[in-house]
Amino acid sequence: DSGDLAVLDSHTGRVIRTLPQGQGVSFAAMLDGATLVVTRPVAGGAIELLDSTTGATLASTVVPGSSTCTPFLSAFSLDRTTLIVSCTTFGLPLPEWSSRVLSAPTLTWGATLEGLSRQFTGISPDNRVAFSSWSHRLNIFGNVQRHDLTTGLVTASVPIMSTIAVSYAPLPPAATAAVTGRQVDLH
Repeated sequence: DSGDLAVLDSHTGRVIRTLPQGQGVSFAAMLDGATLVVTRPVAGGAIELLDSTTGATLASTVVPGSSTCTPFLSAFSLDRTTLIVSCTTFGLPLPEWSSRVLSAPTLTWGATLEGLSRQFTGISPDNRVAFSSWSHRLNIFGNVQRHDLTTGLVTASVPIMSTIAVSYAPLPPAATAAVTGRQVDLH
């Protein structure tokens, strides 16, 4: 309940240290284990790189163009270099959502992702595409979207009755071709 992040010994499960962070933070560990990316629900939505040993702030940024955002990490790439930070701004009549691409090592902001979806659940291994799902609040319909992480555009959208999660799984090509001279052999 304190909002502290606990650093555990992976073999024993023993708490090595705690890093006081406050309520409402979300975080991801970089692959080296030495750095954490932490979002904080403060004015402007703070994102920080922390030393996981000491808790010292290595770098920080705020969500661009927002003074009332409550940020959270929606997704991160397998190599932990690309993050999607989503923002909830509470207002009337309804809250508003937005999502941005963030380079974790440099805290450099990238594209703003279009569309209503804010439940990002997967980034492709090449860090070029993200998949998201969205369900109506009554959970009776929604869609799955594919987002280009360079431009922020939705490149595909599939309506569905309801969704829980989306996972990235590359499929082999449906057909391959070998060209020899003028002959094309399909396999």
